[in-house]
Amino acid sequence: MPSEKMLESLHQLLVVVIDINPHQLLYARHPGSFSQIQNSVMSLLSQHMMLHPTHQVALVAAHSSGCTFLYPDDSGDASETVLRQQDGQYEVFYHLETIIKERVAQVM
Repeated sequence: MPSEKMLESLHQLLVVVIDINPHQLLYARHPGSFSQIQNSVMSLLSQHMMLHPTHQVALVAAHSSGCTFLYPDDSGDASETVLRQQDGQYEVFYHLETIIKERVAQVM
């Protein structure tokens, strides 16, 4: 039997904070850079969740008017809508991707 301490060590939370201020020079000089950064962050979060089923992730956006949780979505609307996809992608990753894209669009 695994010990209780060993089970607790399996639960890991990865918190990523990204600066999505649209007035940054990086975004002004390289127009496609924000979508590349967003895709890279989503890939990092997906990889962390893929390592073990108990791993969790959180994404926080820092912007000019404050900070916003992008993921997990605490609004409660996610439980009402059933997100289905047909391309064989793991549903947790699909949920992560759609929630982050929706929340970034709301913040910006």
